[in-house]
Amino acid sequence: MAAVIDEEVKRLIDEAHTKATAIIKEHIDVLHRCAALLIEKEKIGQEEFEALFGENA
Repeated sequence: MAAVIDEEVKRLIDEAHTKATAIIKEHIDVLHRCAALLIEKEKIGQEEFEALFGENA
């Protein structure tokens, strides 16, 4: 039974990793703009963060 659970946990982790990688690749430009803004300001609010995605549209 432990092997079945281990396989399912591995499948879930692999699936989450694949999805996270796809999201990052899709929004890489937003990630870079966010990093640059954080280097400049050290802290941003929700509105500033969400505006980065608005610029992507």
